[in-house]
Amino acid sequence: MKKLFLLLAVLILLPATVFARGLVDLTLGGIISSDYTVGEVIDSIQNQSFEFKPERLQYGANAELKIAFVSANANALYADSLKEFTGSVGANLALDIFFLRVKAGLAYTYGYDIDSKAFTWGNNYSKSSDIMNAGLDVNVGLDFKIKKFTIGLLATLPTGTTLENKDFADMFNNATDHWRNAQLSMVVGFSIL
Repeated sequence: MKKLFLLLAVLILLPATVFARGLVDLTLGGIISSDYTVGEVIDSIQNQSFEFKPERLQYGANAELKIAFVSANANALYADSLKEFTGSVGANLALDIFFLRVKAGLAYTYGYDIDSKAFTWGNNYSKSSDIMNAGLDVNVGLDFKIKKFTIGLLATLPTGTTLENKDFADMFNNATDHWRNAQLSMVVGFSIL
């Protein structure tokens, strides 16, 4: 099993090394997200009842630092209707192949309520003021790179896995069961390194 894993790692990392732009990349930009879920959008389109509401959008800033095959990202969003700041911090495996960057990893959602001044970690499955009891999110993203500019889509799927319950074996099973709860974001960035 270890040999198979090592072989797969080499087969994935070798092309990424050949096609990578550089070892270090810092991208700053903006992000647009919403509280629409994938399942909600699919159901409303099938029922021909989808109604876009701009007040359900959130706008913010995004930063991503990529070193070799690992990237760390953070974003902050503001929702005027909710009077709160939200966002996420996470780490991904990121592979540059020609003009595409494919990434997948884990993240924590956070929230700050302006009125109550309460700060929380985690998603709707497991929200807590203690990061150990907060639900992790699975992130999957695809960026199109045009010289120094990037534009991409990011899907964030909440899970009930926490560092406290250590339910990592079931994380991806939970992810496939709850894919309809994923939320999409659009990210635009400019590489400064």
